[in-house]
Amino acid sequence: MLYPLSSNGTHAPLDTNNYSFHLLAGISSVEKGFSFAGLSNIVRNEAKGTQIAGLLNTSGENKGAAFAGFANVSRGYVNGVQFAGFINIAKKVIEELGISRLFISSTQRIQNLNIPSFFGNTPFQASLTPGLSSHGRMSSRVINKVSLNVIGGYTAGVDDFEIAGLFNLSKGEVRALQVAGMININSRTSRGVGIAGLANISSRTSSGIQIAGLFNIAKKNTGFQLALLNFSGSSTGTSLGLLNFVGDGYYKISVSSNELVQTNVALKPGNANLYNKLQAAGSAQQTPQF
Repeated sequence: MLYPLSSNGTHAPLDTNNYSFHLLAGISSVEKGFSFAGLSNIVRNEAKGTQIAGLLNTSGENKGAAFAGFANVSRGYVNGVQFAGFINIAKKVIEELGISRLFISSTQRIQNLNIPSFFGNTPFQASLTPGLSSHGRMSSRVINKVSLNVIGGYTAGVDDFEIAGLFNLSKGEVRALQVAGMININSRTSRGVGIAGLANISSRTSSGIQIAGLFNIAKKNTGFQLALLNFSGSSTGTSLGLLNFVGDGYYKISVSSNELVQTNVALKPGNANLYNKLQAAGSAQQTPQF
């Protein structure tokens, strides 16, 4: 059902399985065959078979096929396939992130493959959209101190400040304040503050602050996240939201009773710094309360 309420008990995070079935969420060390979960599959090391989850799959390295309603997060490389309703995250550059293809032209993606090691530095850039900027199609090869984007921008990194009407895309390290009406996407380490109306996505480490109207995603969170939903592959930071999911984090379920209520069931997802507590209670003579 949910760790530690499983056939493997408290040893589940250390076990290698050929088949796993989880009503809500399950955790294991290695999956070799097939794993299914109503919400989330959490594999601490290799996932070699097929993972299917209603919400989220996380693994140390994916060598099979992962299907998720919302997101797949791999802390290592992907040697298989990933299908998700919203986003797949692995050790990728920004051109390979599925959602980024909505904003980047094929010409820019090819150009970045042809000149992968060239980067410049400038104090300022302005753009209407990626490709229509003061740096032209070279915008993704330039690290800026300040970046102003009417609709969206695409840079190699930002040091001080970046703002966009809809989206900011950065393929390099961000040590700035990023503000976007919709989404910030960074494929390297984020050390600054990201504020977005919809979401912040970091495919590497987020050691700064992520604040979003709906959700934050980071491969590794060592900073602070604030949103309705927060996702990370691993976390030593703090996540504050309605639901917080950490791939190798804290998942506990408790069952208790008292003189007022016969049955209390509580789910606690998060990490050691902060976790949510979702509780349902009921008695035979009462309507269940949540």
